[in-house]
Amino acid sequence: MLLRAFIYPLSLCVLSFVSYSQDTIPHVKGNITISIKKGTIDCDLVISNMPRLQDYYLRLNAGMNIQFIKNAEPGMQPLNYERSPYDSLSSGESLAYYISSWSASGKYLPRSIRFKYTGMYPVITDSSSAVDWRGNIAFNGKTLRADGIQSAWCPILYDIKTDTRYENVTYDLDISCADCQVIYLNGSEPVSGTRAKLSTKTAQDLTLFAGDYKATSINGHYFLNPDANEKELTELEKTLHSFQDYLEKKSGIPYKGKMVYIQTTPVSKNNSWLFVSYPSIVKVGWDAGMKSFLSKTEGPEFLFYMTHEIAHYYFGRIRSFNAEIGDMISEGFAEFLALQMTRQLISKDLYEEKNEIQGPGVAKPESGTCCRHPLKS
Repeated sequence: MLLRAFIYPLSLCVLSFVSYSQDTIPHVKGNITISIKKGTIDCDLVISNMPRLQDYYLRLNAGMNIQFIKNAEPGMQPLNYERSPYDSLSSGESLAYYISSWSASGKYLPRSIRFKYTGMYPVITDSSSAVDWRGNIAFNGKTLRADGIQSAWCPILYDIKTDTRYENVTYDLDISCADCQVIYLNGSEPVSGTRAKLSTKTAQDLTLFAGDYKATSINGHYFLNPDANEKELTELEKTLHSFQDYLEKKSGIPYKGKMVYIQTTPVSKNNSWLFVSYPSIVKVGWDAGMKSFLSKTEGPEFLFYMTHEIAHYYFGRIRSFNAEIGDMISEGFAEFLALQMTRQLISKDLYEEKNEIQGPGVAKPESGTCCRHPLKS
C-alpha cells in the first residue's frame, strides 16, 4: 500500500514533463514494392528534414542490398559510403552506414538523401526457423511483419554524440504488393487492395504489416488478421478501451488516437510475444489470437500483458527517457500501471498472484523467451 501511494504521485510527476527523444522529425518519401510469396522488399526512398549531424550512422537492415546512396538533389551521382563496425549500441539486426568525407568527423550528411535498395528474405511457411523476435523481418507465407525500430527496414538516422535514434518520421509513401489483400503502415488506416498511397504528418515509427488477411474496424479501432468474429471483437474492444479510459482518468492526459491490434504467427515454433509500436499492438504466437483475450481461463493473464502495452502510450510515447536506464524506467512504470489496471479492472486474484511471485508492486515475466511479454505456447 505504501509503495502504491508513493509510485502513483511519482508517475504523474514524471508524466507532467512531456518529452520526446527526437528534436527533429525526418520525412520519408518514395516507393516500396513487396512480394509476400517471394519474400522481397524493393525500396526507393528519399529522407529529408534531417538534423545537421556531424557524427552519425544510418542504420539499415543487414538483409538489404544497397544499389546506391545519393544526394537527393536532381542529377546527382552515387556517393561513396562506408560501413562501420563500431555501432555497438544497435540491437544487431542492422548495419551502420555513413558517407565519407574530408571533414573532421570523416562523415558527410546531405540535407536530403536517396536510398535505393532491395531485401530478399526466406519465406518460412513451416515454422522451421530456430527463433523469431521483434526485430526480425518475417515472411510466413501469408504476411510480412516488420517493426519500425529494431528491424530498420527503412534507414534510421542515429546521432552518436547524443545516443538518439530518429525512427519517428512523417511520410508520403506509395506501397505496392501484388499478392496482398491489405496493406498497413503505422500511422495510417489499413488499405484493402494491392496498392496503398499513404501519408501522415504525425511522427511514427514505420511498423509494417501486409499480406493476405482481413481488417475489421470496431468503433474506429482496427483488428488486423483476427481469429474472432465481430461480436467477440466488439466485446474485446470495449474491454481494451476501458483500460485507456482508466489511464486517462488517472493521469489527466488524454489517450489520443485509434489503436490497431495485429495478430500474426511467428516463423518459429517456440516463440510468442506482444509488442507495442504505437498506435499498433502486435500479438505474435501460435495460440488463439484475439480469442485468447476473451478466454474465461487464460483471458485474464493475456489481458494483463495487454495492459502493459497499452500503458506504454504514457511511458514510451508521451514520456520517453533518453538515458542508460531509460528502458528500465519506462518498463517499470508501465508494469506498475498494468498491475493497477489488473487489480481494478481484470482480477484481484491475478493481481495478488503477481505480487506473490515478485513482491509488492512488480510483476515478473515468465522465463524462457527472448522478448518482453512472453505468451504461453
